[in-house]
Amino acid sequence: MSDFSILAGRTAILLSCLWAGAASAAAGDTSGTITFTGSITGVPCEIDSSTSTAVTMPKVFSNDFTGAGSTVTSVPFKIVLSGCNASSTGATLKFTGTTDSTNTAVLKVSGTNPATGVGVQLLDSAGTAIDMAGGATNREITIAEGPNTYNFNARYIATADKVVAGAANATLMFSLTYK
Repeated sequence: MSDFSILAGRTAILLSCLWAGAASAAAGDTSGTITFTGSITGVPCEIDSSTSTAVTMPKVFSNDFTGAGSTVTSVPFKIVLSGCNASSTGATLKFTGTTDSTNTAVLKVSGTNPATGVGVQLLDSAGTAIDMAGGATNREITIAEGPNTYNFNARYIATADKVVAGAANATLMFSLTYK
């Protein structure tokens, strides 16, 4: 057998293997299409910062408190959302803030020479205390088209039997997660 015959035979075998492999690969190939659909929605509401930024607490005396857990008159405050559209019917309102080390359900007071034995307690519109334990609390709220107002109250609460005079400021942050 000549070298040419051997080479031709090997080439024929090689070409038939390649053709068979290509045919079987082509026969086994499948494909599909995945389509992603969705939309980007604008923010459903704006926070009305003219009504939601500062609360003036009442001037109280340290002897107005009669022991741990005693409170003074509450002060109303509100969070107002404006320009709400129909893209959302609800949200989770999350409050965060630094809590008092003695009573973690209330906000810690701060300032230059801060008062001791006292914190700021938050109340919902029904007058029920909002527990800030762990530094955060979530409230489910309903949102209607147009302006929306959510009413709350804040008051000083004694966290110890003796309240010592000083600055009694606190900061409460909130965020909204729309549904």
